[in-house]
Amino acid sequence: MVPAQSTQKSFDVLRTLAAHGAAGASLAQIAGAVALPKPTVHRLLAAMVQQGFALRSATGRRYQLGPEIYALALKSQSTMGLVEMWRGALMRVAERTGDSAFLMVRSGYDAVCLAKQDGIVSVRTLTGGIGGRIPLGIGPGSLAILATLSEDESDTILVHNDRRLRMLVPDLPESLPSWVERIRIDGFAQSGGLFLAEVGGVAVPVPRHLGAPECAISTATLASRLDEVRVAEVVAILKEEIAAVVGKTAG
Repeated sequence: MVPAQSTQKSFDVLRTLAAHGAAGASLAQIAGAVALPKPTVHRLLAAMVQQGFALRSATGRRYQLGPEIYALALKSQSTMGLVEMWRGALMRVAERTGDSAFLMVRSGYDAVCLAKQDGIVSVRTLTGGIGGRIPLGIGPGSLAILATLSEDESDTILVHNDRRLRMLVPDLPESLPSWVERIRIDGFAQSGGLFLAEVGGVAVPVPRHLGAPECAISTATLASRLDEVRVAEVVAILKEEIAAVVGKTAG
């Protein structure tokens, strides 16, 4: 591999380790996920273990993210500042709607859950919680983030993520670009049971002037709770809370 490809594949390996969480992943699982031969992945993992970015189990058969990842994350003032900025808004959204509220942030071709506030109604989510990562193009928060981008950029991301998206949702609609355009017009995204059975959500993008990375506030609840009237109510609450944070930041 050329250096640039090797760097990209190293990131892919780290993301695969993150996706497998505390259970860890075997060499075969990682190699399959990143589409590389086992010897190549083994060399990448050996370097990561040496530097603390990966851990190898006592049996030597599984790998997990290492402590250096968490140490670097804790030192990231920009990330922590973003979480603190929106923590109060997430709490109020969860209290006012009864649904779980999330801060979703763009990370390259993905969206990452940086913060979460549980509501009265608890449901399974695509990200699985704080730190969870999904490809841009799946879920209301992710789609709302795409709507903050230019049409060319969002279309490029959807093409890049197409294989990953269809692995997660085999019957994914072909009309995702038009969905994103509709979100740009409406100012919000919603889903009801498409991405996860019986799970629905609403998301509103955060204005771009607050700076990078692009982000959105979203909710998750039972799809049966999201009729047209309730969607409008949740959207109004999200926009109100976002406007309050924007106002404080601007001031």
